[in-house]
Amino acid sequence: MSIKSITTEFAGQIGVNPRLVRLVSSDAYDTVIAENYLAPLVRGGYVFYPTDFFYIAYGSNSEELGIFTADIASDSITLVPFYGAGSLVPSDPTLTTIAMVNKPVLQNHMAIFTATNGTIGDDAATAINAGDVQAGLTTGTAGSLISCPGTTTTGTLNLTAVASAGAYTTTISNRSMGQSTTFSVGDPSQATASILTSKVVADPGANLISFDVTVTAAALPSSFVTLYQSSGAQRYKIRSLQINLQGTNFSGGGGDRNLAIADNTSVYSLIPAATLQSLANETWGSTALPFPASISINGSTAAGQSLIARYSGGTTDYLAGSIVISGILERVA
Repeated sequence: MSIKSITTEFAGQIGVNPRLVRLVSSDAYDTVIAENYLAPLVRGGYVFYPTDFFYIAYGSNSEELGIFTADIASDSITLVPFYGAGSLVPSDPTLTTIAMVNKPVLQNHMAIFTATNGTIGDDAATAINAGDVQAGLTTGTAGSLISCPGTTTTGTLNLTAVASAGAYTTTISNRSMGQSTTFSVGDPSQATASILTSKVVADPGANLISFDVTVTAAALPSSFVTLYQSSGAQRYKIRSLQINLQGTNFSGGGGDRNLAIADNTSVYSLIPAATLQSLANETWGSTALPFPASISINGSTAAGQSLIARYSGGTTDYLAGSIVISGILERVA
């Protein structure tokens, strides 16, 4: 025990209750409030009463101050921190900072620190928690995250959980992004709608795209017709390709051109003039719509190059005609 000094009686206060006992110690708080901390003093002749108040300077340098009362039993005496009447009891008496509140505050609004000195207020521009934020309880209390726009009475954006068949967690997260992006949810024009999702396959970046494009003779002589637009590093594999009976046979001007389906690097099918001049439903690999001659069927388009239809071979353009080309592409990069 490191009690440096104790004073129990003061001139003019002898016999006055409650008595104020002043004590200076270099012990830690937990030692001060331990049972029988004052027992050596009792054995030394000091007498303490249940009505006494103890003003104690404690800590290694006697730098902490506290007010205590004495819990006295037949065989023990224990100092008890005093905080006033009622239930004013701190959760951790070793924490000595008292936080002040900026008034007025609003009922049901979250309290946050508005300054580094511990001042508490509400309605901050930004409230931060270094960990998770939870709305509701897993024991069955529902909760939602609700975001309000800057204009009054213009709706809210809610993120709300509904009951699942089991204790399953649904996670919404982003992949690594190459830029800042804003995703917008479109208006479905009805009260109930769904955001479409897809199953994760071996290549989570893969997806299937279909197209039906009409290629006309008028568009071909000096240009090409885009069947599917690519960009960046996107690459595709052709999984299905058809030509349709629907359309108009190519004719006029003695035209004899073939039609290539290509990406400016490779040709995936060269539709012969005879096919263009007599349209029918045909699938990829037939004489009317042959497989590629110099690359594999499962070859990928060049990065960023669109799939197009253009004239190839022959010498004379057609004056009229149209063909509908259908296909399914798989994006692989």
